[in-house]
Amino acid sequence: MRSKSKGVSALWILAVVGFASPALAQSIAEPTKVGDETPRPQPAAAPSREVEPEAQQRLDEMVDAFKNASGVRFTAAFSVEGYAKDMIGGVEAKVVARREGSAWEFRLTGKGRRTPKNPEQEFDILYSGGNAQWLDHEAKKLLNKPASQARGKSLDTAGVTNLRSVNDLFAAKPLAKEMEARKISMKESETVGGVECDVLHFETGSASGDMTLWIGKADHWPRKITRENRSSERRSTMVLEFKDVVVGQSVSAEEMKIALPEGYTREESAATKPATPPAGSGTPTAVPTAKPVTPADQNAPSTPIVMDDGRVILPGNTVPPPVNPGTPVLIDPSAESPPSEPESSGERAPATPAPAAESAHAEIHTLPEFELRDAKGNTVTAASLRGSHVVLIFGGSWSMSTRKLAPELQSLCDRYAGKAKFVAVAVRQKSNDEIARLFEAAPGVTLALGGDKLAEDLRIAAFPGVIVVRPDGEFLLRAKTTRAADLVSEIKGALDAAMGMTPEPTEPEAGTETGSGTISDR
Repeated sequence: MRSKSKGVSALWILAVVGFASPALAQSIAEPTKVGDETPRPQPAAAPSREVEPEAQQRLDEMVDAFKNASGVRFTAAFSVEGYAKDMIGGVEAKVVARREGSAWEFRLTGKGRRTPKNPEQEFDILYSGGNAQWLDHEAKKLLNKPASQARGKSLDTAGVTNLRSVNDLFAAKPLAKEMEARKISMKESETVGGVECDVLHFETGSASGDMTLWIGKADHWPRKITRENRSSERRSTMVLEFKDVVVGQSVSAEEMKIALPEGYTREESAATKPATPPAGSGTPTAVPTAKPVTPADQNAPSTPIVMDDGRVILPGNTVPPPVNPGTPVLIDPSAESPPSEPESSGERAPATPAPAAESAHAEIHTLPEFELRDAKGNTVTAASLRGSHVVLIFGGSWSMSTRKLAPELQSLCDRYAGKAKFVAVAVRQKSNDEIARLFEAAPGVTLALGGDKLAEDLRIAAFPGVIVVRPDGEFLLRAKTTRAADLVSEIKGALDAAMGMTPEPTEPEAGTETGSGTISDR
């Protein structure tokens, strides 16, 4: 994939991910043997950073302001300007937060929509001690679960994911990932919402875009965050504004409670335990020594991202788990999301939510048992696929990227004939005839219908989603792109390495600009 990505948070989330590099110590500690002329790999040099002293001072003041405050109230408003304006909806929420010991708990109450075409939906969600409590209006439930499981149609439709930057603000160190930007500089002061602000610019070097931060001169609290995403022809800006900020005003325990509406029931995960005693509780409970996990600790990019070629990662998508914990997941989606309400079909298993006990980021390494029917009525099961490498392609005729990938698959079928099986799994497909016609160009691919539940079980969120499975059922690859050309390359790379085959020479893709240029599949 040519585009780079980074999970970002805007108040609506500026999601953070960590990187570690343990190899350096070993390379230093092990002396070179006499006569050993084998060149040793040198550790990559850390990228140089440039931070203006005045900018660093302003950031330190902001961090201190968060540490010293016991409570805060403000309104968070997320919007999009430019190319992606018609693709991503807006959200606004009242935020109340209070410090409990060394950690914050905060509540978001408001309205929003995932895309401009979605109906506006209300939401109410509280993050506290690693848990989340929220109202699911569709199921008529008040849910209390680990923060990583805070998802569902109600939150997704409301676009709540975009507000998770609040999580980054209330983490142990506000905007910790952004603090590591390769260059941080001061700009001219500006007034935002009647508040005079210092303006800091962050050159991130990532596809999520450079960030600009407005910090109030008097109270050192953020007033605005923008992220600008550019390609050669398109530009989009994600805007997160903090309005009516009141710092230092006490926030009562009662304000943090979400009342159970009439006709709603409670649902709580067995593993959900408060990390600190509930406010006002007379009975203390043991406090874990581990740092409370907030939504900002999740390793999933959840901020809307405009890729270099103009495509958008829409908010609200559940991102598949990373192959290695702590590694950011790169999703390069097509311009469209799957239809929200699939047309019913007797040949398709109904889509059901993943088990509540499983975290959205629980790692899945093995193909689960399943049973589908192919276009000819034959049964396709996990057991029938064992013994060969299998390439599973999840998608539908509604997805432009799936339509572009389908004709490319036959060449892969020919290359790995007798060594690998290719199965296209139809997801949210309104017409089985349409998907069948789509894969006529790839007769070597088995078309399995009604794969909605299997896609959900495997956390497939962007389409086409590709998983390569070993003969024993273990995953060899979970592709991190949806772009047809890149998917073909990833599949070849995984299968060639697993089978000891000589890679085919790569040829420049027609219409592709090299260097820092962009690629467009529109």
